[in-house]
Amino acid sequence: MKKKIIAVVTSCIAIAIIAGGISVFAKGGVKYFTGKEGEVITVYLNEDVPFNGDVEIVGSTDETYKVGDVIQANGHQEKVIAVSEDGCMITEELTE
Repeated sequence: MKKKIIAVVTSCIAIAIIAGGISVFAKGGVKYFTGKEGEVITVYLNEDVPFNGDVEIVGSTDETYKVGDVIQANGHQEKVIAVSEDGCMITEELTE
């Protein structure tokens, strides 16, 4: 009897883990970014994150962002610390 209970509980846990993984991929998925030293940064998204605001590279007319660029975003400056293949970026706000 104890073996049946353990098997049922283990199955329920496995199903919950699989369902959780599927829901992450269904809502937003996974995005891979490359950092300064070439390291891969994996971000799991619960939903698609909409772009909000104007962004421009400070002191450049180039529209391709790369690690190390300083950008002007929503009225303040940020440094690009990682970029994905589709052009999304991870930034850190620069303090004055």
